[in-house]
Amino acid sequence: MFTDSHAYYMWANFYNDLNDLHNIDWQIIQNRNFNRDADDPVKFERYQAEALIHRHLPVEGLLGMVCYNDDVKADLEHEVQKRKLSLSVHVRTGLYF
Repeated sequence: MFTDSHAYYMWANFYNDLNDLHNIDWQIIQNRNFNRDADDPVKFERYQAEALIHRHLPVEGLLGMVCYNDDVKADLEHEVQKRKLSLSVHVRTGLYF
């Protein structure tokens, strides 16, 4: 399930069909500009579109992991190896965590 804005708001729309991904404001997300905008008062909330998981996601459902620095990457890779998982770990400093 995913939303087109922060799930907290009553006006958020909830979807469970991947064909509805076009309802997410991808331009705002890709621009990575999460400043509030007086001309677009709900821009910040649309930037917070969410993927929602109820109770549990099996590790087999993950394609990989993203973290913010090499120290965290090393820790995650250690845990992945310890558990004999097949998951890639990537550092992406420009993402909003």
